[in-house]
Amino acid sequence: MIETAVDGVELNNIELNNIELNTVELDMLCEAFNIGAHKSAKALSDLTSHPVTLAIPKVKEIDVTSLYSALTLNVAEDIVCVRLPMSDSIEGHAELVLIQHHADKLASLCIPSNIPEEMLQEARQGMLAEIGNILLNACFGTVANMLNFEVDLSVPTLHYFKKNSMDCGCGPETRALAINTCMTIEGADVEGYIVIYVGNESIVRIKHYLQEFMVNAGINVSAT
Repeated sequence: MIETAVDGVELNNIELNNIELNTVELDMLCEAFNIGAHKSAKALSDLTSHPVTLAIPKVKEIDVTSLYSALTLNVAEDIVCVRLPMSDSIEGHAELVLIQHHADKLASLCIPSNIPEEMLQEARQGMLAEIGNILLNACFGTVANMLNFEVDLSVPTLHYFKKNSMDCGCGPETRALAINTCMTIEGADVEGYIVIYVGNESIVRIKHYLQEFMVNAGINVSAT
């Protein structure tokens, strides 16, 4: 059974009081994300020609203001976030989150070494957006295929923050389902997080897709 971490906080929207995922559903979602994250790790290893290790994914029901609190990021450093809005069956965001100097190292591993200094920053930004696009599509595309739902990932955008001022872009939603895992590029001192978070309405849909998947797989959906 995959280890998960879940905040047992009641949702504020009274119509959604019963949408919390049970233990079996959380394990299944974590397993799906684990498979997707391994696809991302393989893609990152291919891009950088370095081995990539992957932490066990975690699923949490959270207050969106604490979305990044579990990530071991250096408060004193700028944070780089490659963000892909999700739409269609599931709405939310998928992100690749790194501290600034790790983001620079990651981009430098994937761009030619002879780029002129005056073009380096632009080249790094373009490469980071492309890396985020590849990794996030590999991860969440795998999850969507496994659970049989449609999702559109928009064009990636880069965002720069201090950790204590990071904006998750969730709008008025106060609670969300967040999934995260840490990928580490061995021998390159680069660590980044894949984070996916969705609001209440999408949690309802995810619960439905999980139950359909488990019924088809012969898993007891009433287990807790």
